[in-house]
Amino acid sequence: MLANKRKTVPLISEISEETFESQVPDLLLLFSRDHIHALTLSNIIQSFCQKSCSNNLQIGLGLYLYNNVRSKKVIDLLHNMGVSCSYNDIRSLITSLAKNAVKTENHIYVPYGIQSVDQEKKNYIHSSIDNFDLNEETLSGKDTTHSMALVVFQEKLEDLDVDGKIPKESKYSLSMEDVDIPFQKIERYYNPNKRPEPDRLDNLQCSTTEHEYSRKVNFVWRFLRHLDKEKPFLGWTEYHDVLSTSSVKVAQIAYLPFLNNPPTDCDTIYTSMLRLVELAEHLNQHHIIITADLAIYSKAQEILWNKPARLDGKVTLQLGGMHLCLAFLASIGFLYKDSGLYDMLVETEIYAPNTCKQILEGKHYSRSIRSLILTSDALTRLLIDSFYEWMEKEPLDEEVLSHDIIQDLKDGKFRKSALDTYLNALNPLFEKMKEFENIGSKSSPTFCYWLSFLDSVNLLLDYQSAERNGSFQLHLKCVFEMLPYLKAGGRHLYAKWVPIYLKDMNQLKLTQPEMYDYLERGNFVVKKTNEKTFNCVASDMALEQSINRDCKSSSGVVGFTRKPTALLRWMMTRHIVGSYSQNFEGV
Repeated sequence: MLANKRKTVPLISEISEETFESQVPDLLLLFSRDHIHALTLSNIIQSFCQKSCSNNLQIGLGLYLYNNVRSKKVIDLLHNMGVSCSYNDIRSLITSLAKNAVKTENHIYVPYGIQSVDQEKKNYIHSSIDNFDLNEETLSGKDTTHSMALVVFQEKLEDLDVDGKIPKESKYSLSMEDVDIPFQKIERYYNPNKRPEPDRLDNLQCSTTEHEYSRKVNFVWRFLRHLDKEKPFLGWTEYHDVLSTSSVKVAQIAYLPFLNNPPTDCDTIYTSMLRLVELAEHLNQHHIIITADLAIYSKAQEILWNKPARLDGKVTLQLGGMHLCLAFLASIGFLYKDSGLYDMLVETEIYAPNTCKQILEGKHYSRSIRSLILTSDALTRLLIDSFYEWMEKEPLDEEVLSHDIIQDLKDGKFRKSALDTYLNALNPLFEKMKEFENIGSKSSPTFCYWLSFLDSVNLLLDYQSAERNGSFQLHLKCVFEMLPYLKAGGRHLYAKWVPIYLKDMNQLKLTQPEMYDYLERGNFVVKKTNEKTFNCVASDMALEQSINRDCKSSSGVVGFTRKPTALLRWMMTRHIVGSYSQNFEGV
């Protein structure tokens, strides 16, 4: 028989089918096994208990609904049916979790899931910061939410629990005393009399063999799509997922409380870096990588150039990969928008006119990449057909395109173990293709123009491969190659700050070799699941897909952002409630 009143909050590991079964009498469990699902058992258990009592399964279902729906009507309806705990029970449980989280050690907030750094395992943390804007409907248009969002990433551990038991609060909400916590105190940054400047840049160069290899791999994909006209070949993502050997580990994504201050204000940026440095030092890490978009990155760099005592030598800034890619997409759209690209995408009814306009302005990430892949795929087919016609006049000395190689590639025998062999066999073909492109560029300006378009798309695909595979050297090389496009495409601020970013990454190899090695292992990106290998995302994209998306969803902070106690409770417990919900999905 269960106790009438719960005095503690169940641990995350207790939200499991094994725990649910342990709460059922053996005779009833023997009768119900293989006949009645665990959820149905909660109804039977409820009949033996008072209505105020909730077992772990009911709490798990209630937290799952609160995390994904946050509908009081639905939760209370299921509570009356004996399936879930009540909405007020959930509020008191979350308040208990928030009260426990507010009790920070040495005024440092350590989010759930983030562990102390083991110097042997080298499970360092890195972070991403970005603005969170929520334009609530207000009578005057004022008092809307403009805050700084902070997210921390670390290698995910298999077994993770809350230490000890958390006492259950009887209150449904936090008090105003809980809102004033040291973490949210905004530190004052004083601008120097003279604007700081970076060290002089030497000749900046990035060289890697991975760049040429990536180009050949992408050419093989285009070549295979041209060969197999009747049966469509694998898409670009599926093709690379087969070849990928990425060893990036799944990351734990943990939220830090919002800093409720304008995100582009120097005080907010300075405070954000201070809080992250304090967290890193508390976890036995003396240097941290922080990712930000250009608006925050540029001001944060100027703060670091001023060398404040509390940050000097402890922070390296990384330019957000998603925002950089959007700037590159906008540059491509600016350079080729008058070439008929817009008309082609609209008249073929692939995209609507307004959507296509936004695509060429770099405002749609996935759509922009897809549109360029489709266009380049069609142009590549024409290029290969012309290459075949030219090859009849300039045949290869040896038969490279033998029936065996073509059939092997079409049959899917292009895995990583065999691909190097095929690439070596196709080297004469690559050389002939370069010769054909050089001759065509000299003889036809139109040929040269569209070949430059294909080069820009190939660079985009190389950049995407580097991000999704976690290849740091290829990433740096692609960013270096983007510079002329950013300058010609009117993205002058990116063209100004990208060399500084590359310089910092190169200097990191000398100043912080351990952190440079950490980035080379693929930790400049974030891997969220193990379902595929070719699925890493940039750190700033991981922030957008986690905290920013969660906060703006139906179960987010919409509706109570002007209630400090409710906002604090949500921010302190969002990642913990998400973990409970994720565990319940496995039941």
